[in-house]
Amino acid sequence: MLWDLETRRVSLPEKKRLKFLHRVNEFITNFERTQCQLQDVERIHGSLCYISFIYQAGRSRLPSLSNFSASFHGDEFTRRYPPPSLISNLKWWATELQIPDFDRQLTPCGPPLDLGIFVDASTSWGIGIIIEGKWLALQLKPSWKIPGRDICWLEMIAVELATYILEAKGIRESTVTIHSDNQGTMGSMNKACSPNTHINLSIRQTYTVLCPNFITLDLIYIPTKSNPADPLSHGVLGLPHNRLSLSFKLPEELCDIFENAD
Repeated sequence: MLWDLETRRVSLPEKKRLKFLHRVNEFITNFERTQCQLQDVERIHGSLCYISFIYQAGRSRLPSLSNFSASFHGDEFTRRYPPPSLISNLKWWATELQIPDFDRQLTPCGPPLDLGIFVDASTSWGIGIIIEGKWLALQLKPSWKIPGRDICWLEMIAVELATYILEAKGIRESTVTIHSDNQGTMGSMNKACSPNTHINLSIRQTYTVLCPNFITLDLIYIPTKSNPADPLSHGVLGLPHNRLSLSFKLPEELCDIFENAD
């Protein structure tokens, strides 16, 4: 990697960028419509893991590769068809690697900022968020649950919603504390990826807010009984004058799962 300490940027040497681009395109060409072996998957997966330090948004595009690799159960001779999601993610990588002079700005974590943010979710009602003493509650539509969408996904959506609030408040260059009672969500956010496709998409959306605003999340575990957002997620709402009045735009896919998304 090329480290420019003066401007605090890191990038790939041009020769390596083209090397990895060729490797991605080669995999797509060879295996989009035919079977591959474990070594083919491990080779491309290892390459992309390495450069995901520079291409941060690519971290959420790696689980399709690791999941597919695990499906071989270590058998080096089995041949399998790559799933469409894997090919789609590799095409994203190919597009990004076509950009010359791409680099990552290295920014120190901003000062700690505790706005009293608590998030919670329940499958029986919806999502509750508290920030600076104000509350927000979103009720789920009956049609929200499909395969892959479970309580862990809802808890991740709660964190995603909190980041939209931070963006709307103009928060930048800060390490923001968020309290959650779901340790799976905390682990997925810290890794910036999840084996679950729906959780992974939420993480991807969350990082599209965090990265350009140089926000780092400090997720702290809080027991459910001590989480003030827990009643909200079960439909026990706070006082009307304490309701969060801040406006922010939800992605279209989230508007479709909440009763009161407006």
